[in-house]
Amino acid sequence: MRVVHMNLGMMGTNSYLVIEGNKAIMVDLGGYSDRLTEYLDENELTLEYILLTHGHFDHISGIGRLSEKTGAKICISAEDEIMLTDNRKNGSADFRIPFDEVAEADIVFSDGDIFEFEGIQIKVIATPGHTKGGVCYLIEDEKILFSGDSLFRLSIGRTDLYGGDMRVLLRSLKEKILVLDDDITVCPGHGELTSIGFEKENNPYTNR
Repeated sequence: MRVVHMNLGMMGTNSYLVIEGNKAIMVDLGGYSDRLTEYLDENELTLEYILLTHGHFDHISGIGRLSEKTGAKICISAEDEIMLTDNRKNGSADFRIPFDEVAEADIVFSDGDIFEFEGIQIKVIATPGHTKGGVCYLIEDEKILFSGDSLFRLSIGRTDLYGGDMRVLLRSLKEKILVLDDDITVCPGHGELTSIGFEKENNPYTNR
C-alpha cells in the first residue's frame, strides 16, 4: 500500500490517494483537478471510492464530477450526509463561495464500521466536534490515521460553523484519537503530517 498526497482546492486541502495494486481510494477532495485524473490514467489506476472525513465544502468540492468520471462511490458519515446537498450546512454559503454541485452518498458510515479495500481494513472512528459527523479513518496495520479537520499538527479544527462544538471535539480528541498508538502517523486535512505521540506531548489542546 502507498499513499500519495495532493494539495487541492482554494483552501489548501490535503487530499490523499490510498493505492493498492491498480486500485485506489481518495480521502477527501479539496476540488476537482485534471492533474488528479491524469495521475490516475498515467498510473493505470481505478478509483473505487471517495472517503470523506466530514462534509465541509473544502473537503467535498468536486466529488460529484470525480465520481462521474471515475465511477468511484462516495462515502460519508450518516450525520454529515446532509452537508453534501445543503450549502448552508457545508459552509460554502458562509464564505460566499459558489457551490452548485450536488452529490449524493453511495455508502453511509457509522462509528466503528470496518471498511475493506483490497485486503486493507479501514476503521471508521467517529470524532464529532468539528462537524456533527466528523470521522477519522484508521488503517491500523499501516499505522496511518486520516484525521480530516479533527486534529492538525499542534492544533484542532474550528468549531464555529454548523455542527461545531468545542467541548465535543475536545472529548473526541481525548477519548477517540489520543488513545491510539503513539507511532501512528496522522494525515490531517490541512497542514503537515504529524503523529499521535507528538500531539500528546505538544498539542496545546491535549490536556484541556
